[in-house]
Amino acid sequence: MKGIDAGVSILLNYLLYIFLERYEALSCECSYDIRKDVLKTMILVFYFIIFGDVMFSDIPNVVRWFVGIFVIVFDIIMLTYLNKLRNNDCECNSKLQNIGTTVLYWYYLILVFLIAFSITMFFLYKLNKLIKV
Repeated sequence: MKGIDAGVSILLNYLLYIFLERYEALSCECSYDIRKDVLKTMILVFYFIIFGDVMFSDIPNVVRWFVGIFVIVFDIIMLTYLNKLRNNDCECNSKLQNIGTTVLYWYYLILVFLIAFSITMFFLYKLNKLIKV
């Protein structure tokens, strides 16, 4: 099962990397942003994380927390970059590129919302547990 999960993760990260590369290939002024380079680097780090998850079955909790925080930071950076791309009216964007940007924007917006909701529920659960004791 880990192999299938890793394969899907690698495929999705590859498609996201290609999406960012396509903006770079268009040489659009609106796509130049330090966040694009940071995101591409973070995607490469994800490959190491996926490889480590497949190779090592017993991963310490500290590493899991680090990966979780890394994913949250990635999602927020990606959301802000996609928001910038959506709000800028690039003349060099194709219709397909705009649709891809919009779909990814809504995906990451929902993802960040769900992460924020989960973190809030976690803290409320811990607070409720602390109060009952």
